[in-house]
Amino acid sequence: MLNFKIEKDEEYYHAWCPELKGCHTHGKTYSEALKNLKDAVNLYLDDLLEESLMIQNEKINENVIHL
Repeated sequence: MLNFKIEKDEEYYHAWCPELKGCHTHGKTYSEALKNLKDAVNLYLDDLLEESLMIQNEKINENVIHL
C-alpha cells in the first residue's frame, strides 16, 4: 500500500506519494488533489510497467541475437 501526503498552501492543496519519486500534483480542493494524485499514481505505475517490459524485451532480443 502506498502512502500519500496532502498539504494546503496559500491557494492549493499539494499532494504527493513519498514512495514514488517525483509523483506530485495539486488541486483547488482536498478532494480534487486526492483525485489528481490517484491519476498521477496510476500514470506513474503504468510508465514503470511499460519501462520494465521494454527492458525485458531488450534482454530477450539480446539473448536471441547471441544464440
